[in-house]
Amino acid sequence: MQPTKRSSQWVKDIKILDFWNGTVLVKTKAGTEYIYYNVSKRACFNLCVNDRMSLGFWVNENCIKPERTNFTYFAGGYNV
Repeated sequence: MQPTKRSSQWVKDIKILDFWNGTVLVKTKAGTEYIYYNVSKRACFNLCVNDRMSLGFWVNENCIKPERTNFTYFAGGYNV
């Protein structure tokens, strides 16, 4: 299950790499990419079924703010 494509000022694409472990790839329009770990499964599911949710808001609330998550940064890109 993947989120539907939608426009965003900051996020180019989001892919759920591993739903059960909460692993999410976020590609920004600036060309940077982040893999977030331990993202809420409920949040991932909600992103996939609610196609009106803001991608930037979702990343801020579910990937950046929670203390339980951590990330890996890729300046040049990550191939999936």
